[in-house]
Amino acid sequence: MLSKYENGGKIGVEKTLIPEYQVSFIRELEFQVVDVSRKLMGMRYIKDNEELKLMEKSGQLVSQALNASLDACQEGITEIEMDAKGNNLLFEEIAERNPDSTLDLVAFSPSEIERTIMPHIFSNTRKLKNGDILIHSRQVALNGYRAELERTIVLGDITDEQKKLSKQLG
Repeated sequence: MLSKYENGGKIGVEKTLIPEYQVSFIRELEFQVVDVSRKLMGMRYIKDNEELKLMEKSGQLVSQALNASLDACQEGITEIEMDAKGNNLLFEEIAERNPDSTLDLVAFSPSEIERTIMPHIFSNTRKLKNGDILIHSRQVALNGYRAELERTIVLGDITDEQKKLSKQLG
């Protein structure tokens, strides 16, 4: 099966991340499994200037995208339409200014009270209405460097009950 590879060599794995069945498979192929988790973890702690720039750019992109989505937020549009505004900004920004980059993005804006308690829920086609509480979360990964930003807003006028709860929460 691995005729072009020499059995008996060493393969470094992150034992904190790799499933045990994969470790067993590697051993069945007569390779020695070496745990390199600590070494890789240490390497991840130290960022060079290029990595710091990517982290900063990811933060800028996530902020711009979230603001574009919130600026589009109005009664009568859907959560997906709102998210699309931020996504379009990201696509244009990457295409124009970072053409050799990879982009991974996630956005969601649950606006129904019943859905705001659900973690990692995605936007839907429900139309926004006055008084909705939106939790808009956005994540952007630029070349693997991720930034996340989340905001909670009320669409339109805040009710007396919402004001009271806001004061209680501080």
